[in-house]
Amino acid sequence: MKLVWLFVTIALIFAPARVLDSSALQQVAGKILVEIKPGETKTFQWGLVSDSDDTITLELRAEGNGAEFLSFEKNLTIEPKKLAYRTFTVTIPPDHPGGMELNPSIYATEFGEKGGATVINIEMKKIPSIVIAQNENPEFRTTQASDAVPTEEQKQSTKQETKEQESTESKDSGCLIATAAYGSEMAPQVQLLREIRDSVLLKTSSGTSFIERFNPVYYSFSPTVAAWERQNPVFKEAVKITITPLISTLSILTLVDIDSEAEMIGYGIGVILLNVGMYFVAPTSAIIKLKHKIGTGSNQKVN
Repeated sequence: MKLVWLFVTIALIFAPARVLDSSALQQVAGKILVEIKPGETKTFQWGLVSDSDDTITLELRAEGNGAEFLSFEKNLTIEPKKLAYRTFTVTIPPDHPGGMELNPSIYATEFGEKGGATVINIEMKKIPSIVIAQNENPEFRTTQASDAVPTEEQKQSTKQETKEQESTESKDSGCLIATAAYGSEMAPQVQLLREIRDSVLLKTSSGTSFIERFNPVYYSFSPTVAAWERQNPVFKEAVKITITPLISTLSILTLVDIDSEAEMIGYGIGVILLNVGMYFVAPTSAIIKLKHKIGTGSNQKVN
């Protein structure tokens, strides 16, 4: 439970998303991995959210190696500041040789209004990993095994697509609440949070699992909070003052080597206790002492 509270604290501050100065399209990040066998059908979901005050409609399309195995509805409607998911179905033919990984590119495009001098389209990109197991049919494997062995060109292509995915998700990743508080995705505090998420939390299975499950909760309120920050300078400063000590304590996670789940739990508990002390224990103690002092002073006056 203590580890969960660590991730709750961190995820409340940041989550993968892209924020523009005006209304922005954002995506639920985290790697999408589909492990499937020839002849099987599986599904996965991609979450998208808009901080626009209006309902928007996105056009979805898939391209690249493996796109032919995907089926999905080509449009997605998102209500104002709500999270919406599109389900994608992956179907691998029974006669597929398997033994390979495919990385199709999925695009979601919000087309700008036509008729003006400038039309701005906002586009998100996701590259899922579809890992197809070796075909278990002995006869087929014997006759088609050579087809399942990736060529050097395919290997290089996979590496390039992986780098492209990391680059794309890095560009499309931000920290909604922190970005609005500090005014830019390039602010040192925002970059620190992003580094903690990508280089610490997402390197552990427990961290990855939690962020994937917590994202829907986070996106249910973070666009609204970020909008309030942009609209109300006083609220923005209040949020900044509140999260600055938290960011300072989280920086501890970038200064230590975390090579196992046990170490993640240990350092996580330490950060939790430090924040509990700052945000709850210290203020509570101060209030109790203040009340005691006031009570003592009142008794002395009466006497």
